[in-house]
Parts: sequence; C-alpha cells; structure tokens
Amino acid sequence: MDFPDVVLPVPVSTFINPTASPTSINGTTYSYCLTNSGYYSVPSSGNIYVAAGAKVVLYVPSSMGNIYVAGTGTNAGNMQAYVAASTLTTAATSESGIASCIGMWGLPTCTSITLGGNQQFTGTIYAPEASLTLNGGGTSDLDLCGSFIVNHLTVKGHYQFHYDEALRQTGPNRGLTVASWREL
Repeated sequence: MDFPDVVLPVPVSTFINPTASPTSINGTTYSYCLTNSGYYSVPSSGNIYVAAGAKVVLYVPSSMGNIYVAGTGTNAGNMQAYVAASTLTTAATSESGIASCIGMWGLPTCTSITLGGNQQFTGTIYAPEASLTLNGGGTSDLDLCGSFIVNHLTVKGHYQFHYDEALRQTGPNRGLTVASWREL
C-alpha cells in the first residue's frame, strides 16, 4: 500500500496569523481563540480553541501546545492541522465525538507526534513519516476513536482503539478500505 506525502491545500502565503489574545473558557486559558472559519498559521506555542461551527485549516510551522475543538454533534468546530514541525505534542480533543472534526496531517518534515495528557482522542492522524507516541492511560483505559496512519506507533499506558466507521463516508480517504478488523 502506498501512503503519499501530505501537501498543503493552499500556498503558505494564504495562511494568516491570528492575534494572540488570551481567553478563558470553562476554566482553561487559550492563547488563540479561532471563532471564524479560515486558514490560520499560529506563529508560536500556545493553546488553541476552535469555536463551535468554525471550520479551521491550521498550518503548524513550529511546535505548539494543546488543540481543543468545541461543540457537539453537527455543530462541532472543525480543525484540520497541517503540521510542518518536526515534533508536535498535543492533547487535541473534540466534544463532538466525530472523528472527522479533528485531522492532523503530517507534512514530510513532521517525524514525531505525541498525544498525551491522560485523555480520550477522537480524530484522525495521517502522518506517514512520523512516529506516534501515546502517553497516558496509567491504570485507566483511554479510548482512541478515529484512524491513524503513521510510520511507527509507541503505546505507553492502557488504550482501547476504535475505528470510526463513519470515516468511510467522510474521510480522510486515501484509497484504503477497511474490509474487517478484530478488536481484542
């Protein structure tokens, strides 16, 4: 199976830098609060909040902090992050429970992605050159729902993996069709 490199959907010059204005939402402070749909490039590390209903394409030129997508059901925020950074550490979460609402797309320079923070993850990761490390879980089981296509996977903790069957219709689609799987 061939997994082609990720390419940006538009030129880098299309992405704009949002204004950093710390905002507290539900007790968490976010460096960037993206309420409008669009193409964004965050110039520095920080927590990002994507508001419900916003469809954001994010270019990640350097390491950054947490990504949080708000909203539930069909009103969920949607964030597709194109990661050029060699290393991304994130605790991306979505209140929606819809895997297609969060997408991490590792550009060829992205060689390491770490999910941590002892929390659930619902989303997709397509980074064929990257090693994915899952940190957390401790003695509790954590659910990971969606799909991952990576070069190497390291699991530290207790995880339950669930392929989101809705991804067959909504993507990401690279020509691979899941014919069957076996949960252990």
